[in-house]
Amino acid sequence: MTELVAHRANTPQRLEELVAGGAGWVELDAAAGPEGELACAHDPGEAGAPLAAMLAAAARAGLRVTVDLKCPPGLVTRACEAILAAGLERRALVCGHYERPWDEIRRMLPAALLGWSTPEPRRHDRILRGEELRRELTASAPGLLEAKGLDVLLAHRSLVSDPLVRALHADGKLLHAWTVNRAGRARRLARMGVDAIVTDRPREIAAGLARSS
Repeated sequence: MTELVAHRANTPQRLEELVAGGAGWVELDAAAGPEGELACAHDPGEAGAPLAAMLAAAARAGLRVTVDLKCPPGLVTRACEAILAAGLERRALVCGHYERPWDEIRRMLPAALLGWSTPEPRRHDRILRGEELRRELTASAPGLLEAKGLDVLLAHRSLVSDPLVRALHADGKLLHAWTVNRAGRARRLARMGVDAIVTDRPREIAAGLARSS
């Protein structure tokens, strides 16, 4: 069954709204705030709620969490410590776009899922090279995850294909597709067998998937 992950649950108000709407899994961005603090912010330098406080709130609500590491390497250890302090290790997926100290993260969070998130392809490339990009990812992703000891590929929605799903599942890896806000696309991805869909609109997408089941 395809799960839904509510995107950008970075403020107390947004988190409360998602919990009220029945969300069971949320994504938090971990970035360096204006003073170098560890904050829930989509972009580095933005002001945001403290990551530790947001993780604690997610834990109290019984949520699973994806923590997208957008912070500099020096803050990664603090992010892992915050996950541990909240008691969320077994309910956490820790991911990032760029190279991360995965061995250290695995040492600190042995029970967490770890994942690599693909960058978003430029629109020009999606139009002109979409099929080529999908083939390249299918060929490279399983080996990349295995080499780095990762569990999950978080792929931009335009890069997901049936062969990619099959290749990852054959290696015991998981696939999350992001960010999907149209019910039709969500249904297609669910039929492919993606393990989770990241969305800004979890209630709408859940309703759309329910209608197709």
